[in-house]
Amino acid sequence: LSWLKDAGLGGKKTWDEAVAWASSLNSGNGFAGLKGWRLPSVHPACNSDTCSNAEMEYLYYIELKNVTDGPLTNIGPFTNLKGELYWSGIIAPVTPNNPDLTYWTFDFGGGSRIGDVKTSNNYAWAVRSGTRSY
Repeated sequence: LSWLKDAGLGGKKTWDEAVAWASSLNSGNGFAGLKGWRLPSVHPACNSDTCSNAEMEYLYYIELKNVTDGPLTNIGPFTNLKGELYWSGIIAPVTPNNPDLTYWTFDFGGGSRIGDVKTSNNYAWAVRSGTRSY
């Protein structure tokens, strides 16, 4: 998996804007000459360092070796990685008790995934299949 090197490049956006921004990286010749950019995944059923089978959790816990409940102490080779919420490309199931909490984010300040309404402004960070940061 390849992450954009600048974790702040996408800035803060609503979920719809974040999806459109990641998709825009694929237009023309693509960003850095590469296509396939999208928002990363989270695991909707996990909230700890034992849930490393999704992209954001794997980066936070395994690659960067940060701990549950934070703070974000290691940003690795990335620039502008904030200890804040980042949108994922995963949409949560709608439940009767929380019909608006349907879009997953990952909290890089504490290492957990959090449902949020899609009109919130959270950071957007793109990934693609590959082995380098761009």
